[in-house]
Amino acid sequence: MSTKMSYTPAEIQQILRISHPTVYKLIAQNVFQVVRIRGRIRIVKSSFDAWLDGEEED
Repeated sequence: MSTKMSYTPAEIQQILRISHPTVYKLIAQNVFQVVRIRGRIRIVKSSFDAWLDGEEED
C-alpha cells in the first residue's frame, strides 16, 4: 500500500470543487508547493493540506 505524496490539478479541482482555471490561478500564485515531473504538475500533498488547514481556521 502506497501513501499519496502529491495531487494532480484535477484532484485539487475535485477536492475544492473549483474550476480548472481557478486551480491554475492558485498554482500561479504559489499557494501550494508544486513540482513538475516530466512536464506534468503535481501539488505536494503536505503543502496543500497545510494550506487547507489554514483556510479552515478563518
